[in-house]
Amino acid sequence: MVSWLKSYMYSMNRFYLSKNVISKIIARNSSVVGLESTSHCQNLDLTVTNCRHLTSDLYPKLSRQQVSWYLRYHEYYSGEINDGVLKSFTTNKLASNNPIEDRAAEVRLVHSDGRKNEYLFGVFDGHGGCACAQILSERLFSYVALMLSSNDLLRKIQLEKIDPCRDLIYRFTHKDYYHSQDMEHLYRVALQRLARDLLSAPNDDSTVEDIFKAAFLRLDHDILADALPKEGHGDINIENLSLALTGSCANLAYITGTDVYVANTGDCKAVIGHQIGQDEWIPIMLSYEHDAENEKEVTRICSAHPGESDTVLRNGRLLGDLAPLRAFGDARYKWPSAVMKHALNIFSPNGISIYGESLIPHNYKTPPYLTAEPEVVHHALSARDKFMVIGSDGLWELLKPNQVVDLIAAHMDDRQIISQFVVPQSGITLKEINDVLKVRKRILAKKPEDENVATHVLRMALGPDHTQLSQYLTIPPNIVRNYRDDITITVVYFDTDYIAERNE
Repeated sequence: MVSWLKSYMYSMNRFYLSKNVISKIIARNSSVVGLESTSHCQNLDLTVTNCRHLTSDLYPKLSRQQVSWYLRYHEYYSGEINDGVLKSFTTNKLASNNPIEDRAAEVRLVHSDGRKNEYLFGVFDGHGGCACAQILSERLFSYVALMLSSNDLLRKIQLEKIDPCRDLIYRFTHKDYYHSQDMEHLYRVALQRLARDLLSAPNDDSTVEDIFKAAFLRLDHDILADALPKEGHGDINIENLSLALTGSCANLAYITGTDVYVANTGDCKAVIGHQIGQDEWIPIMLSYEHDAENEKEVTRICSAHPGESDTVLRNGRLLGDLAPLRAFGDARYKWPSAVMKHALNIFSPNGISIYGESLIPHNYKTPPYLTAEPEVVHHALSARDKFMVIGSDGLWELLKPNQVVDLIAAHMDDRQIISQFVVPQSGITLKEINDVLKVRKRILAKKPEDENVATHVLRMALGPDHTQLSQYLTIPPNIVRNYRDDITITVVYFDTDYIAERNE
């Protein structure tokens, strides 16, 4: 299978587009694609909300086995955890950019002061490269964990009795997990400095919302500060500079007891799947996109930059360039222009960012224009809250929240029906056995193609028709971004019996 993938990737680079398809891409004409239903989603409306028609004869046709292998390559299942409210979780991703700019990560908080059953789930959607999203997946959990820690724990960190990089969290590692060993010393020093600052200015009245906002802003500050010359030294670290010029959105969910807190910066989304009836489900939104379609965000941006309403948002983008209106990194929207001019004088413009000579945006008058401060939403779980979905914007461009919730609910129902099927052991005639087998056959016909629910949602988002799936997976790398974004999906299942007992 690996040899097939190598030859497949090689063949992708040799495909050329007809003038008709090129003109469609340049015109960027959006159209709605109607999807064919499968046996296990006949009642679901799976109309894709934002993609383009594909021309089938231009791309190689993959077999069903090849499509499934490709879709399942990055899938991960935690196994049964059954720790407090958390039952299990699953995740998957599909690249559009090369390398993929999305990251997903999950950790259990490890406290020495007796708190248990606390977990963090994060989806990070990078732009301008994958570096910032990767840094967030490595560092953000530790900042949150440290800020949730007691003063006694902070003192142990300051005295180096506890390693803040390794002793505050337990990380679930996927097969493509990566952690930068070269940067760990820098991470550790930053966390020790944070512990010292917290001890020098303690605030016992901080809420979870305060802690999340402080953690996000502090990490963003450290990312940007690491790229600037230190006092007494004129040198700029080009690697740190390049990292600070990339950016990332972040959606972080914190589960503690029967409470869920979601801190969101940018355009990822988190949704609760809430059951209101036997076959009725609704999405409960735990985050909202920070983009030009969010009226509150537009008002916030324009109020912060009076007199710039004609330039601060152009074509639905910050200064005409950036779609999310909150993000980590993206120093070109935060630093004074003098700092960026200094960097351009020292380094080759194309060597430090994809923006080259255009590093300083047009109409750059009153920075900073961008913030990493998250919007925090709290939700108290009820026994009707069955699962939570966190996805990068690549998912939500293809499916609406209610469609995603319905897909996962149907996947749960189909698997439950199959697992509950029992054949009578005795006192049964041949005719009755035949009837039982017919029922079994009908049930198996409804069985979802993917055991992993994140893979199931990914398949339905791109298809579910096999021909369309094959087309989406064989679009040449140089144009695939015109059809879809990177997609990352994390699904967290809740133990509703545990919730019901705690809420009595």
